[in-house]
Amino acid sequence: MRGADHPVKTTNGDVYYAFTDGDKGYGFYWMNPTGAAFRNGAHKVYLPYKNSVDAKSYIGFETVTSLNDELYLNTAIDESPIYNLSGQRVDKDYKGIIIINGKKYLRK
Repeated sequence: MRGADHPVKTTNGDVYYAFTDGDKGYGFYWMNPTGAAFRNGAHKVYLPYKNSVDAKSYIGFETVTSLNDELYLNTAIDESPIYNLSGQRVDKDYKGIIIINGKKYLRK
């Protein structure tokens, strides 16, 4: 997965996916009909894929993901960047499901 603090053109793959809410819910979708490179927005996640032979236009999640209990956050985690489910960076006051160091937490 890749992303940046500013808009960038996707690189290092044969086809490219953006993490977004599409027809089948949240997942990785082609932003171009052929999976070609596209301009990715600031604070958005994209996935470069090297083998385009059997590439599909959508990659979803077959299993339910879990949330971690916010009560056990420590100082190191509190100082890490925080993202929402759309891959956008958010501040420490954001309420809802957040991602810190690759783990999901529910902040009420």
